[in-house]
Amino acid sequence: MTAAGFCNQISWAAMAAEMSIKVNALDAVHQKNRFSRKHLLSHFESNSARRTQQEIDSLSV
Repeated sequence: MTAAGFCNQISWAAMAAEMSIKVNALDAVHQKNRFSRKHLLSHFESNSARRTQQEIDSLSV
């Protein structure tokens, strides 16, 4: 193998590794955002339920 061929293979391997890292990073960000939306939604739903219960309690007084 020539030096140029060897460098070309290293270059392709480096690009593939870089793409793999970027894909993994994007996947991690996506998973984190998905969890955050789910987490926030559960808080919103529980706060809405609590507020509704408080409104019912205040009306029945």
